[in-house]
Amino acid sequence: MEPAQADIMGLCQDMFSKMAMYLRGELTATSEEYKLMENMNKLTSLKYLEMKDIGVNISRNLKDLSQKYTTLQPYLDQITLVEEQVAALQQAAYKLDAYSMKLEAKYKKLERRCKNSLAQRLKLKECFMRNMWDGTLSIGFSSQKEAVLLTQGESQPCLWLDV
Repeated sequence: MEPAQADIMGLCQDMFSKMAMYLRGELTATSEEYKLMENMNKLTSLKYLEMKDIGVNISRNLKDLSQKYTTLQPYLDQITLVEEQVAALQQAAYKLDAYSMKLEAKYKKLERRCKNSLAQRLKLKECFMRNMWDGTLSIGFSSQKEAVLLTQGESQPCLWLDV
């Protein structure tokens, strides 16, 4: 073989060995990437299984809560009804309180008028009895439109009466 051909042959072998090394590296890297992806898929699958278990637990708990809520619903309705009745009763109590205050004020006013009226009637009776026999009893009206019982002529009043 000639020396140039021997050089070419050596260079070709060197090129093929380096190309083989390069391709081996590429295939190894690709293989490692596939192994990594396989591990990631396994982990993802495990995570999805965990999430599925969590979802099943949540679903079960939600059903339990829904059943409990359904069981408690009549009591909750009763509580709502009682709240509404308490509010209505409270409003009625406020109205009754206001009415009783007005009634009490009217009663006190009437009581004062009755006391004044009774006192005036007693004075009138006494005055009338004193002056009935002597003939000096007369009744007239003042300028303020009040009835006035006059005795001993028209100058000395015995009793002023509210009309």
